Amino acid sequence: MKTIMGYESPLVPPPQDYKGDFFKDVAGALVGVGIITNSEASPGNLILDKDYNNMSKFLNRILGMPVELQNRLFKYFTDTLAAIILQAKRMGRFDLGILGK
Repeated sequence: MKTIMGYESPLVPPPQDYKGDFFKDVAGALVGVGIITNSEASPGNLILDKDYNNMSKFLNRILGMPVELQNRLFKYFTDTLAAIILQAKRMGRFDLGILGK
């Protein structure tokens, strides 16, 4: 979400075959489903909804996006998650939690 908002650099590149500006198009769709909202304190500035990192809310809300963009965003999400896990494993910080016991 922070990459889509331009707060952080992407860990993985956007889809190479996507026609258009992937991050801009996704951000627009996320405004439409309420994950990105207009700032009350500074109208005209877009901000992440307070529950932007709630996984259930994210998965439910993206269902309101156009199917093609929804599929691309989910693929981007899973690719990013895989990169984060790989990075954590390389740094010795990955914990399987209850799965590893």
